[in-house]
Amino acid sequence: MPLSRLSVLVLAVVCCHPTSVSDHPGPVPMAIQDSNGASTTPSSDGNWVIVDLMPRWWAYWDKAKELPSDQRATLFETEVVAHHPELFGETVIGRDPTAAFELRPRLDAFLDEVESLLPAMRKVSVSVQRELPAHRRSFERAFPAFHWTGKVYFTISLDAFDGAIRKVDGVPALLFGVDKIARLHGDEANLAPLFHHELFHVLHLVLSTPFAGSPENKMYQALWAEGLAVLVSKRLNPTATAKQLVLDDEMVQRGDKQLSQLAREMLDHIDSSDPAFFRDWFRGSGQREDIPVRVGYYLGLRVAEVVGRTRSLSELAQLQDPELRKLIAEALRELADGPSSESPEGMR
Repeated sequence: MPLSRLSVLVLAVVCCHPTSVSDHPGPVPMAIQDSNGASTTPSSDGNWVIVDLMPRWWAYWDKAKELPSDQRATLFETEVVAHHPELFGETVIGRDPTAAFELRPRLDAFLDEVESLLPAMRKVSVSVQRELPAHRRSFERAFPAFHWTGKVYFTISLDAFDGAIRKVDGVPALLFGVDKIARLHGDEANLAPLFHHELFHVLHLVLSTPFAGSPENKMYQALWAEGLAVLVSKRLNPTATAKQLVLDDEMVQRGDKQLSQLAREMLDHIDSSDPAFFRDWFRGSGQREDIPVRVGYYLGLRVAEVVGRTRSLSELAQLQDPELRKLIAEALRELADGPSSESPEGMR
């Protein structure tokens, strides 16, 4: 479906092949250094291509680490951005749909504090490539019809995302921000929940297109997309912590207490396309203090649990509008009517 500015943000996140894939991968394919300095690796089954910008990042950093901060940013623009401009525009790394996008201030802020992240980034830049094939296979066991041909990028997101789907050169792609993974999850991160979350976005939003034919940019669409991805990730990783599931303890605790209020407000805005409302419920740049940052993920999880009481994950993934909007509204009414019930499965 076509992506407007807000639609691209709804596809975040954070966004994956033959009907079945052996649990035993073939030989690891040789990485090819492309003309832009990224490592490009065809997947072992030929269905997707991994583009790794981290070799270019480390080559850049070797030159930049002794430079003054202003010169570091200029060098980044010439050594990294100029070779992959498609990855550094607003539709890929934009964070706040209500604010004008400016790359240079983002670069300056990122480079001022990146040195503390470098040890974790070095480990993550290796582990993401090493672990993705195994987590893809475990995802395919849960969704055996999963088939996607596309690109996966390991990149520098300038603190925009750990995982996301974005349109790159007009085509949906799956991106992992090595810098944000290092910041949020550390160098010993359990990456399975993150990978499963984003792989489900590809299955759900790119392949199943649950909102095809419906007006875009509605809040219920973001609520369902993110909440169902959290539920899938939780079911596939039952011992995962809230943080590993892209939630956090404060969000869950406050969300439990405010659940009826949150559900009522979302129900009142179910068809809203207000970028500020989207920002406050789904983005780390949220500015409201009366609700947890990104609380839409938590509320979406609770909605998905209600709708999923009598449906399998596969059945949930196949729900389509207009039935889907009706089911989401009914779940929100139930949660709004309270009293707030139990925490989501495994969250206490």
